[in-house]
Amino acid sequence: MSWKKLFEPNWKKLITFFVLLGIIEFIFIESLMALTDFVTIGISQLDVLHIFLLALYAVLNPFSFINSSYLLLSGLAGHFLYFLNYIWDYFLACLIVKIIDRTSKKS
Repeated sequence: MSWKKLFEPNWKKLITFFVLLGIIEFIFIESLMALTDFVTIGISQLDVLHIFLLALYAVLNPFSFINSSYLLLSGLAGHFLYFLNYIWDYFLACLIVKIIDRTSKKS
């Protein structure tokens, strides 16, 4: 498989992937972050799950940790990191869509 074919997206699947990813991220990560605000002292199971989900997202998107402090960065450096975040998301989405296509063709 050539690199050019890898990055030719199936737009319908790619848009669906980003919409589903946004919904999942909003429901799970944002709701867990809101719930952990109520924890006062100590580490609960919810905190552990929250940390695990954020770590998993950081592994899938290495720019997410840097991008979370985007507002602290000013000028060109902040915008460049924000741009890298979207490039990585696009690459990851194309790769996942290709894997889904290959597995659906085999079955």
